Amino acid sequence: MVATAVTSLAVLAGCNGSPAPSPRATPVTTPPPGPMPTFDLCKALSEDFLSKQGLTATLTIPRGENELGMDRNGCVIGKGEEPSRLLFGFYVTDRNVEYMKAISAELPFRETTIDGRVTGILGPSKIGECKALSNLSGGGGILISGQFVKDPCEKVVEMADTLLPLMPR
Repeated sequence: MVATAVTSLAVLAGCNGSPAPSPRATPVTTPPPGPMPTFDLCKALSEDFLSKQGLTATLTIPRGENELGMDRNGCVIGKGEEPSRLLFGFYVTDRNVEYMKAISAELPFRETTIDGRVTGILGPSKIGECKALSNLSGGGGILISGQFVKDPCEKVVEMADTLLPLMPR
């Protein structure tokens, strides 16, 4: 638990104005997709969990491919009102951290451990988005994304620290 907290703090340090790692300059061959996880992450988020996080307004996202080429299934959940509304995406995906690392040529990428799981952090992007992808033992992963005005990676890592201990491995 201490190692996880220390690692998470190190990731957060890169999101709070410290220089972020440079985008990858050399393309890497992408690994093939793994099996799609069978559990529904959004149904696994209890009302109690959502309430404690101040999250509301669940929007189900049908299974399909995202902009990173990941087959994913999940939901988007908001917090607050415009213009300071926070948006989190919670998904299961057929891809893992190695895939995220391989496609990270355009955005900063760093690898860490959260809840004992290998986790890749991609971002922040120019539009204020960050993604955290944690591997699942049976293949695929849990993807948490966030789009925020300030410190998107900090907020995504905080959510991953809270959510991942409640999820299957």
